[in-house]
Amino acid sequence: MKNKLVLVVDDDPDFNNLIKHVLGKFGLIVEAFTDGASFLKRLDSSAPALCIIDLNLGTVKEGFELIQSIRTRKPSGPGGLPLFIASSTVDHETIAHALEIGADDYILKPIRREVIASKLLNYVKSAELEDVSLNSITLSEGEFPVTMELELEDLEVDEFGIKVKSRHLITKGTPISLTGAFFVEVTGSERPKLVTVTTTWVEVDLSGYGAYLEFELADEKLLQAVRNWLITKLK
Repeated sequence: MKNKLVLVVDDDPDFNNLIKHVLGKFGLIVEAFTDGASFLKRLDSSAPALCIIDLNLGTVKEGFELIQSIRTRKPSGPGGLPLFIASSTVDHETIAHALEIGADDYILKPIRREVIASKLLNYVKSAELEDVSLNSITLSEGEFPVTMELELEDLEVDEFGIKVKSRHLITKGTPISLTGAFFVEVTGSERPKLVTVTTTWVEVDLSGYGAYLEFELADEKLLQAVRNWLITKLK
């Protein structure tokens, strides 16, 4: 691995020491800070492979502001800087907001070593894995279309969309071709229906992610079929 640097900011020395220990086993070098100013100063002079910040550093508001400060310096997305938040809160709205404004994933305190290792390996490869990995080839955009199937659990339906639960975080704005027993019952057809993710959140018990999938407004037949189905169910 060429880049082994991980920057951590947390006002808990025990957490910082634990992170150093866990990530050290993967050949990573951890630099830990106890305040946001020192962390940002180091971030400006380096190109870390990953950052982990305490969402409750001072106050939650300060944690949000730190996320935004990081994203003005280092973008997210492919080739960008992976950013994790560490938090002792299970408030799904707080965590969801952190993910919306720039965090890529979260670690719940007190941390479990196997959980953090699994999450981090999705973003940072260990030296052991790199030794056996094949060289990658960059493909032109759209050269090889890919279809990904996700299992979703229906939670609630209204006339404009459907609320679902998933093991995966689906970003806002994502178009999805949706099939399932619900649409077969409502429309009598197994043909996929196009929906768009308009809201996402973390489930209260942290068992997965929630999302609201909005129906296409142009699909008047689907909207009318859903309204008729709702009327029947509400009688």
